[in-house]
Amino acid sequence: MLYNYPDFIKILDSVLQTFNADKNRVYLTGASIGGFGTCYFASTYPDKFAALLPVVGYPSVEQAEAIAKADIPVWIFSGGRDSAVETKYFYAGMNRMDELGATIRFTTEQDMFHDVWNRVYAGDDVYNWLLRYRKR
Repeated sequence: MLYNYPDFIKILDSVLQTFNADKNRVYLTGASIGGFGTCYFASTYPDKFAALLPVVGYPSVEQAEAIAKADIPVWIFSGGRDSAVETKYFYAGMNRMDELGATIRFTTEQDMFHDVWNRVYAGDDVYNWLLRYRKR
């Protein structure tokens, strides 16, 4: 297994219990391997997250099914010139989510390489999008 970090969930649970945090507004994002990790954690612990923002990472078909069945909205980003994580590989999981009626948004920054996160995290639009969602 690529990701075997149960401590991440323990830390998340501790933060939610210790601090004045809204457990219905926990959002998960990551870039590159972190984008893949975002999909892994959301599919493994779907009751924890209100929305997802994987950047240059995508869900497998199996992960996509778990995320869609949990009704977690997802906005996925790719780089049009990215040779490390090519856009063509994003579609299998996203198509499965779409078939299952998931709330999914996909943006390819055509002029960007693997460093799409520089643009994604610099704008307010992704944060405003995330804040529209609460855990269902």
